[in-house]
Parts: sequence; structure tokens; C-alpha cells
Amino acid sequence: MSNLALESTLLLFIGLFIAYSVMQIQTQWFYPIMLLLIGGRYVLFASVYGMRIYWIVGFVLVAAGAAFLVLNPAFHLGALVGGAIEVIFSFTIFNTEKSDRLKLK
Repeated sequence: MSNLALESTLLLFIGLFIAYSVMQIQTQWFYPIMLLLIGGRYVLFASVYGMRIYWIVGFVLVAAGAAFLVLNPAFHLGALVGGAIEVIFSFTIFNTEKSDRLKLK
């Protein structure tokens, strides 16, 4: 499974190249494409780490990316919304893991 996580990092770098290339043509699409890529990677993390919450994080990021492609909001909103989604879920994942460890003691 660790190989899968490493290989997904390679796909992320390929996605960065794609997002940067598309940005040269359509600037507004950079963050939506990145949200789609990062969301897809989180879905993969559900298999790697065995935590279903990564499915939720991934699909929320993918939905935000797709919505931003369709709605075409201000450039910076993709970064703000994507960052907010990850921060919110990071606290959720941290608290879930913390409570699971306390139950084991």
C-alpha cells in the first residue's frame, strides 16, 4: 500500500503540470483542476489508510472543483474554499483518530 501512496504523488505532480499548462490558456481553471486532482488523491487515501472519511473529503473537493469549473468564480476563491475544506476535515480526522486511540487505552 505504501507504493500506492507514493505513486499517487507522482500522479499529483503530473496533474500540477496539466493544471499549469491549462492555466496558460484559461487562468480561472487552475484551482478547480487542482481541487479535482487533490480530491481524487484523497479518494485513493481511503484505500491506503482504510478510513472512509477520505472518501467524503475527496468527493467534497471534487464537487467544489466541478462547481468552480461551471460557475467560474473569482480566481482566488478556489484556493480559499479548497484550503478551508482541508482544514475543516483535518480537524475532523484528527479528532476521530484521537478518540479512537483513547478508546483503545
